[in-house]
Amino acid sequence: MEPPFILKRPKVKPVHLATGVFVARQGGFLQLKLLNKVVMHQPKVQKSGPYKGRVNPNDPYTSEKLFEELRVAESLSERMSRAQLETVRRALHQFVANDQAAFHCYAPHRPFGNDYSVCDKRLVTMDPAHPTDGGLGNVLVNLLGNSDSGRSVLTSIDTLLAQPSAIGDLSSPFLESEEMVSRPLTPIDVDELTRVTGVQTEALANLVSRLRGNFTPETQSRLLIIGLSLWIITTLLRWSERACGTTSQRLLLADFTQRPRRPLRKASWLSVIQARRQLGDYKAQCKNANPPVSDPGNWSEMFDYLGKRCGLIQPRSDSSRGRKYIEPMPDTIRVVVMSCFKPNETLLPFVQLAKRIRETWGIVIGAEPDDTARIREAGFGNLQEDDDIAANVAAFRERLEELQLAARLSDGEHRCAALPEDLP
Repeated sequence: MEPPFILKRPKVKPVHLATGVFVARQGGFLQLKLLNKVVMHQPKVQKSGPYKGRVNPNDPYTSEKLFEELRVAESLSERMSRAQLETVRRALHQFVANDQAAFHCYAPHRPFGNDYSVCDKRLVTMDPAHPTDGGLGNVLVNLLGNSDSGRSVLTSIDTLLAQPSAIGDLSSPFLESEEMVSRPLTPIDVDELTRVTGVQTEALANLVSRLRGNFTPETQSRLLIIGLSLWIITTLLRWSERACGTTSQRLLLADFTQRPRRPLRKASWLSVIQARRQLGDYKAQCKNANPPVSDPGNWSEMFDYLGKRCGLIQPRSDSSRGRKYIEPMPDTIRVVVMSCFKPNETLLPFVQLAKRIRETWGIVIGAEPDDTARIREAGFGNLQEDDDIAANVAAFRERLEELQLAARLSDGEHRCAALPEDLP
């Protein structure tokens, strides 16, 4: 089966996905050359050429050159000294440089990448020679525009981009009037992909309806990007299931017990291994197909890489030799829970929420009556109902209570809510 999209880069972080989606939705990006010069205050030592081992005196990023440029452009007050400008540059670097991920980006330098990734259209930029989102922004915006649920998500993205941010206001003295670098959407065939991912796209629409008006724009953006990351991970699994003829839905068994030596942890680890193996099998199937089909890219590596960084797979460290298992982090739990509530719902029984989480995102906790058999049939081993399963359900319930997303009522049953204020 022909892949719905070709992954150009497997190591995609949520912050890279955000940039790709924002740029694709806007149809382009700003270069922000002056802001880049201001932010990158550290001298660039040349590694080759006539100035090897020292700073090129003609480098426009140097303090003297930049101070002169800003004075000529009348962007600085006469009262500001060069030393004060350097203080401003160091301060802006802390806010705008995105955890040291911004680099000298324009001549005479050649960058590795430049990615501010802020939900403010004044600061949406990227390095066109190094698209860090692997092309996923184009895929998501194309697909979301193909359904009513998806279009509601795009509308929320537009609203976020139109909101001014504190970082944008802080950077505004160094924002030039410039034309957007055009980056129009590349059309792709999304009809079949829309059918496969209808449930997940509707869940994203549920998510944005809860985010709207209840969180700051920055928090809305962060939680929405987590939701988009989960959408991508689930899409990889659902598409490969159909292509490989998997008879049942691929499950991800979540372990909330914090007991690494119990059988439940091994079962959760097996669920990650099986999912990754299926994605590898799909890649091999594409390679050996007759007639041949396009290479989808390394989906299995992206599943592991993006899954860790969106808070689904643990441990997060790339250097960790521990077995990877499923344990959603607090913000990821919030996203999963909010996405499973329809707009007109306020409370759901705990078991019903667990069922929706499984049906939407393929995440199993053990709260449903059939989960023991479901886990066994998936090949994760035989787990003890009274020990492993019950302990995991209790731990997940406690996690929801800590996040104020569940409460035990007088009838002894737990009710779950998408937002803390919806709890009785």
